[in-house]
Order: sequence, then C-alpha cells, then structure tokens
Amino acid sequence: MAEAFAGASDALLDDIVLQLDILQPDEETLLRLKYSRIHPGVVAAMARGASQRQILELLKLKGLELHHATLTKLYKAELTVRDERGERTCCVTCRQSLKAKEAGHTEASSDAADGIDGSEEVTE
Repeated sequence: MAEAFAGASDALLDDIVLQLDILQPDEETLLRLKYSRIHPGVVAAMARGASQRQILELLKLKGLELHHATLTKLYKAELTVRDERGERTCCVTCRQSLKAKEAGHTEASSDAADGIDGSEEVTE
C-alpha cells in the first residue's frame, strides 16, 4: 500500500486534495446531516405534546416536505448516531434512556399513530 504513495508527485497529491475538498455526500447522507440540525427541536416539540403530523405540517410550510416514514427513519437514525456518540435520549415520563430500537416506547402525550416516541433529549 505504501508503494502507491511512494511515487506520487506533490502536484498529484495537491490535485487529489483539491478533488477531495469538492466531494459532496450522497443525497441520503446529506438529508440525514441536515435533519440532525433540527432533531433537538423535533424532540423538544414532541416532548411538549406536538404530534408528528404537526411537525410535518410545519416543515412543509417552511418548504421541507417529508413523508411520515422518512421523518421516522431520520429520527431513528439520529437516535442511533447520538447513542453511538454516548449521547442519551430519555423518555419524558420515566427518564429511562431510549435507543433507536426502543423508539416505539410511548408516552401519554404522544400520538400513538405517529410512530415516533415522545422523548426528550438529554446530552451528557
């Protein structure tokens, strides 16, 4: 493997660095990265009793139309990423730590038909 770089010129390496700088993530990754920016707000809204339908309507009003299944997928993926980083998302009612596979954990204030739990994010 080291042989591949041994004969590389500085100009070639500089060109590779420039090309790497302009690479963009695929569409799905970009969507996930953008969702991660609003995730704390989604969690907080749900903790206050907002339904997924209300959240989807707000996003649509702002020009970000997502399907129910897409929002659920992004939500669960973000829970998984944050869990892997050691950040916890806790149930508002019992304060029990939730993982993505437990996203069906419900609370009285959440809309059971929404498919996303009413949880509050706690980062440690």
